[in-house]
Amino acid sequence: MALAGRLLERDPTIELCLTVRGQRKADATREALLAIAPRAKLSFVFVDLARPHDVLRAAAELRAKYDLTALHSAQRSCCKRLTRGNLVRAPRALS
Repeated sequence: MALAGRLLERDPTIELCLTVRGQRKADATREALLAIAPRAKLSFVFVDLARPHDVLRAAAELRAKYDLTALHSAQRSCCKRLTRGNLVRAPRALS
């Protein structure tokens, strides 16, 4: 939540989608972030990271909700630049 708060301090109009385990956590997070940026656009995806099937469901929900193609493309481009000089090994691309 700290990173989300810093992002909202920099740009209160940014749209944030956060993953949380339950409704109580979502409500508390929403309240805290709206105190920082009252007009923030917040959405939540509920996921239990200890359950692989839940993670896959949440990933599918995020894919359906947002166009992640541009993000994926930017990640691949960044990895290519970093690996050209053999500075780091490129991680596997997201699917």
